[in-house]
Amino acid sequence: MRVAGCDYSRAGAYFVTICTQGKACVLGTVRGDGVVLTEIGWAVREVWVGLSGRFAGMELDEFVVMPNHLHGVVGFVGAGFTPPGVRTTRGMAAEQDRRASLSEVVCAFKSVSTREARARGYVGVLWQRGYYDHIVRDGEDMRNVRNYIAENPVRWGVKARGAVANG
Repeated sequence: MRVAGCDYSRAGAYFVTICTQGKACVLGTVRGDGVVLTEIGWAVREVWVGLSGRFAGMELDEFVVMPNHLHGVVGFVGAGFTPPGVRTTRGMAAEQDRRASLSEVVCAFKSVSTREARARGYVGVLWQRGYYDHIVRDGEDMRNVRNYIAENPVRWGVKARGAVANG
């Protein structure tokens, strides 16, 4: 659910969670305190890392590819203006000046990663509709988000070990 009236292209940091269709564990498995990615998981990781090269004024921070989802921090920085002389036509410069929104970034990620997964033999819908987001408010919130992302494989492993012990 998006915050009404919020401009999701404005400078700031956004924590996103993107889940696989049906939360199927097709991206990897948790072993110990880490994630061992499948070939599809590696494709997803490569596409995520490449996003900053696709969108001007966007940077990636902490992220993790989990067996059935991805957590990541997307940051929009700067004024979003095209450096002088980059493009010569007015229409092209205006297009480049426009900053992408968070939803455009996530849409591109899902599209390109699905294409890469299919090139590696994946059949079916890779991602569920939509995504979860959280606007990072301040430095303390960013520390909490980064810790949550970094500790996600450990929590998954603890949860899985608990299910085996209780099962």
